[in-house]
Amino acid sequence: MTSNTIAILTDYGLKDPYVGMVKAVINRVNPQAVVIDITHEVPKYRVDVGAFILKTSYKYFRKGTIFLAVVDPEVGTTRKGVVIRTKNYVFVGPNNGLLTPAALDDTVEGVYEIRMDSVRLWEVSETFHGRDIFAPVAALISIKTPIESLCNPLPLNELVVIDVPPRKPEFKDGQVITKVFYIDDFGNLILDQRLEDILEVLKAGLGDDLIIKSKGREYRARITRTFAEVCEGCIAIYRNSLGLAEVGVFKGNASKALGIYEGDVIRIGKAL
Repeated sequence: MTSNTIAILTDYGLKDPYVGMVKAVINRVNPQAVVIDITHEVPKYRVDVGAFILKTSYKYFRKGTIFLAVVDPEVGTTRKGVVIRTKNYVFVGPNNGLLTPAALDDTVEGVYEIRMDSVRLWEVSETFHGRDIFAPVAALISIKTPIESLCNPLPLNELVVIDVPPRKPEFKDGQVITKVFYIDDFGNLILDQRLEDILEVLKAGLGDDLIIKSKGREYRARITRTFAEVCEGCIAIYRNSLGLAEVGVFKGNASKALGIYEGDVIRIGKAL
């Protein structure tokens, strides 16, 4: 059963009118819809980051919520638009892996390919399916329009599936090799592994110091529960609210302070 709640995730940003247009379409179809923004600041074209955020966010929403997710660098190509019905939710967006980590986590019960002609409210832009296809579909579903009237069944094995964190630690020469998966707006370094997995491999625990190495430089970081357990300007490594290991500078920007950015590989070892 679906609700009238529509949660939106995109890489559109807020500078341009795109988010407003998407919401206007939803409002036009269903003026009673409750629209919640998850984020519109997914790094441009980073389907993997969008998929991870969606997977870690969806379970906080009421059952029946419709998720409209659009990070779509292949818009206008042969990639399909899909609706995925799961045990508790509905996901609408491109078939590029963005939806599948969350949908599979909640157990997929039905997969459908959107029929573009069934939702055409006006001429469809080849570069803005979020407004012209996915938003109308999400809004129509929110007013109890049967998914089958908008879509054709699609075999489950045609869903694009991508890998998202957490990943298993790679251990070499006494160090864990990990990668900066994402940097949040505070400049915190979100790694692609769970802190507990890193600590298990290193045989380290709360209060211990670790050495972080990257680009020929090294930094000392304290294992903490939160970034506020070190002095101002000092480095902490902790489990963040998304379930991954995170490196932060208390009241500072870790990315700028350490010169480490998305995609950089870092090595973490125990301090002597």
